[in-house]
Amino acid sequence: MAGTFGYELDPGKLSEGEKQCIREQIRQYKRYASLIGSGLYYRLSDPLTQEAGAWEFVSEDGAEVLVSAVMLKVHGNMTVNYVRLKGLSGGCLYRERESGRIYGADALMETGVPLPVEMGEYHAYQMYFERV
Repeated sequence: MAGTFGYELDPGKLSEGEKQCIREQIRQYKRYASLIGSGLYYRLSDPLTQEAGAWEFVSEDGAEVLVSAVMLKVHGNMTVNYVRLKGLSGGCLYRERESGRIYGADALMETGVPLPVEMGEYHAYQMYFERV
């Protein structure tokens, strides 16, 4: 999720389930729109040379962080891919919204956060962190 947001489709041809999925995507986009629009943008990986493409938006004060990642290359005996964050408030703690896990900012910037190991290409992940 980055930049502009929209759909190019005929809504009259969508099932009710598809419409509900779009409603949820719109709610999610609105939740993060100000962070995406005015936050600091960091590219966290090189998608041409690494297995995952990752980027993040950080609020100016470092209190909010939205990380997005897409697995680009999957192979047998995958190792864990870590995404190292940037621009956090050093020495602070951050809570990941979905899991409730708390991480040290310095650990997130030095070691990173692990991406799940799943089979199949192009799995996308999004993590939202708040400074605690």
